[in-house]
Amino acid sequence: MNDGGKTDGEKDMKHSVQHGQEDIMAGRQRQHSRPNFKTAFIICCRYVFPVAAIAVGIVVTLHLLRTGPQAQPVPTRTSRVAVETTPVSFATHPTRLRAMGVVKASRSIDLKPQVSGEVIEVSENLLPGGHLAEGDVMLRLDPSDYLLALEQQKNAVVRAQNDLALEEGNQLVVQREFDLLGEEVSQSEKRLMLREPQLSTLQTELAVAQSKKKQAELNLARTNITAPFNGVVSAVHMNIGTWVSSSSTLATFIGSDKYWVEVSIPEEQLQWVTLPTDSAKHGSEVKIYNPKAWGEDTFREGTVIQLLPSLESQGRMARLLIEVEDPLSLQPINASKPQILIDSYVRVVIEGKTIDQAAQIPREYLRDGDRLWLYDEFGKLSIRDVTVRFKSKDFVLITDGISSGENIVTSNISTPVQGLPLKLTNALSGDLQGQVEGIVASTSEALNGLEGGTHE
Repeated sequence: MNDGGKTDGEKDMKHSVQHGQEDIMAGRQRQHSRPNFKTAFIICCRYVFPVAAIAVGIVVTLHLLRTGPQAQPVPTRTSRVAVETTPVSFATHPTRLRAMGVVKASRSIDLKPQVSGEVIEVSENLLPGGHLAEGDVMLRLDPSDYLLALEQQKNAVVRAQNDLALEEGNQLVVQREFDLLGEEVSQSEKRLMLREPQLSTLQTELAVAQSKKKQAELNLARTNITAPFNGVVSAVHMNIGTWVSSSSTLATFIGSDKYWVEVSIPEEQLQWVTLPTDSAKHGSEVKIYNPKAWGEDTFREGTVIQLLPSLESQGRMARLLIEVEDPLSLQPINASKPQILIDSYVRVVIEGKTIDQAAQIPREYLRDGDRLWLYDEFGKLSIRDVTVRFKSKDFVLITDGISSGENIVTSNISTPVQGLPLKLTNALSGDLQGQVEGIVASTSEALNGLEGGTHE
């Protein structure tokens, strides 16, 4: 017996058990080696896919770097402030003074009759806005009483003339008698004998009668009330049938040949205004604007004629009178020009005296009084005091402190400091501009090519 005396059956059973254990172990090993798909998917999402995406991105980037447009070097960022400038130039400039003014009548009267009477006739132009020329009959008063008075005075003159003629005849007779007698008498006696006092009285009476006749003629003529000058009717205060006297106001009449515009300017600006003198017959030329009524570009012309003797009471401003001829455009030569109306508020521009070798710049470019910001030759801010010879609302004239060709900084700077680095935004040279345009064009072509390749 082998194997310790074990029988064949026992050996077979032991062998079967061993084989069973081996089969179980093998099954377990196969179970552990079977793939788990869920676990694999999670691992791919966490590790495999991102790595693949990065790899693809690197490949595409390398391709673009080799084939796409080359990027321009990025300039080093500086602290320079971008500004715009305007160049300085010198020339002869007029001084233009701007002001507001009020239109006034150069002549305005309240018409009153010089005789009393009833209004029996009124001109068709005697109404507000009506135009009348000098000498035109405006209205008529009833002349009946004045015709009668004139006739009476005519008769009185004839009577006085007859009385004087009779007395002169009597004097002639006395003179002849005195000559025949040849008596020596004193001068006083001779004067009485020749009736000289009586003759003198009759001569005076004739002169009085003639004066009364002239007065009667004048009164009769005054029943026709005429326009004293060329003008326009402003207001009418009577009508046909109205009884008027020398204290009655018939109408308000304004001269139409000339109007005045009264303006106020700062007293220190008077030095630039030309006033009429013996040497200068005409004052400064003036342009008169009324934008609301005429539009922005339409104007009438006038001339400074007078400096008023006192300052404006409130603003302490000097006052000037400007004369405008034919303000109502009644003359054919002015028919297309706008009319100027009394009491209108207008804007005037006075052409003053000129200043030689001056730089004209907008007033807004002045900083902190009479200072300018300049772009110097080193590309830095230069804050400089200048001599301002003339100031207006819109511009100034500078005569000293700057030179022709210098550049005035027109942009606003939040913190202006002397020597502040600047860069120009409006001063690209031709070469630099060409370079910029070339870069833009090449970049555009490259982008278009890239888009085309992508679509393919």
